[in-house]
Amino acid sequence: EADASLPARIGRLVSFFKDAKPGMREIATAHCEVAEMLARQLGLPENIQETLRYSLEQWDGKGKAYGLKSEDVPIASRILHIAQVLGVAHSFGGVSAAVAIAGERRGTDFDPELVDQFR
Repeated sequence: EADASLPARIGRLVSFFKDAKPGMREIATAHCEVAEMLARQLGLPENIQETLRYSLEQWDGKGKAYGLKSEDVPIASRILHIAQVLGVAHSFGGVSAAVAIAGERRGTDFDPELVDQFR
């Protein structure tokens, strides 16, 4: 419904991802593999390919694709992940939203050191 309130729309989106959880790992893995293959076909360096492959991983190991944890996730992938999420947060709610999301996800989704540097 086009005129639904923002909280209601966000609630429906969260429900969608919660209900779709069994297939999310396969979708996330496919997304990362396609990004990596595209980078390879474009002739981008191997480190860029690897960065894209692991860009959906989380600091706590609960990432969407491979389940890598903390230092096992390449630093470039950790930087890309936090930049993508905080970029979206900033576009919707400005600096305060990005700072709030960074703080909420520090040590879970995001590398604590990267969050501290961001702040």
